Amino acid sequence: MHFQCSIPVFEGLLPGEHNERLMDLLFVFAHWHGLAKLRLHTDHTVDILDTTTTLLGQHLRDFVEHTCNAVSTKELKREYEARKRREAKKKSKSKPRGPKRKDDAAEPGPMGSTTEELTGAETIGTAVPPLIFVFGLIFPKQRVVMRKL
Repeated sequence: MHFQCSIPVFEGLLPGEHNERLMDLLFVFAHWHGLAKLRLHTDHTVDILDTTTTLLGQHLRDFVEHTCNAVSTKELKREYEARKRREAKKKSKSKPRGPKRKDDAAEPGPMGSTTEELTGAETIGTAVPPLIFVFGLIFPKQRVVMRKL
């Protein structure tokens, strides 16, 4: 994504304080995105990335709490029709299953049973998609875990 290019496009789209909140969010997203794309981090850039990630989470939650609730939106007709087609396709593909076997329930999740907590770029590098960092923004109380290699 090109967050830095999107700032002028969104400028003035929302009224008053909501526009200010959106501009701040896009700026912080652009800063975070630039840091997350770095291929080689120093201790200093890791600290900045960590601080920016926290700041981005705060801005996202603030945006959702104040702006998303204040701005009324609805789907376009084509979006509605596309969603209905996806739902119908998904429903036609799903087959009813019987009760789940006990063995299936005990199976480890997609990350495996041996896990370690990730602390950020200093542990995993930025070759791993930045989605792990975004997960922490949306679900700040959850731990992000990954199987040891």
